[in-house]
Amino acid sequence: MKSMITIPFTAIIIIMIMQPMIEIYSLMTHKVELGAAILNSCRAARNNAVMDYYFEGGGNAADLEAYIDDVKIMEFFADAFSKTLGVDNPQIDLSGNTVRFDGNQRWNWIKVVIEWDDEEDGNHLDGRIISRATVELKTPYMFKTGLLKRLIGQDGDNHGYHITELRLFDVQIVN
Repeated sequence: MKSMITIPFTAIIIIMIMQPMIEIYSLMTHKVELGAAILNSCRAARNNAVMDYYFEGGGNAADLEAYIDDVKIMEFFADAFSKTLGVDNPQIDLSGNTVRFDGNQRWNWIKVVIEWDDEEDGNHLDGRIISRATVELKTPYMFKTGLLKRLIGQDGDNHGYHITELRLFDVQIVN
């Protein structure tokens, strides 16, 4: 009789321990997926946002320069990111360098802020300018297990925990 009681009790304890571990694993896979979406969208935006070439100086092919339009790179990023994750309605705010995506069944709203910093590349003598983009993503994560909800303080509209990703990306065109 004693062994009949301990088997279900042991199974319940194992399930109580495993559920939060599985949810933490799910959270980590979400973080990896969001990080990969950021990098792929930045690459796609950089490759598609080369707007024009112009000759600097006397028209020599060695003086050919390319430039990137900041507005276009935000639009290409928003388009690639929304297609990668399947989120809809990207809203681009150029004054704050922000792109906000509506949620769907899998994701809550996602906010991406892209900050630009132009600096001269010290590794080359030609004075090439490199744009460095700091991409910061923030989205709330809804825990499913009661234990983690209570631990984080998640209830109703208070999500309690946000996934944040920060990536640095060089936007440079090598001629």
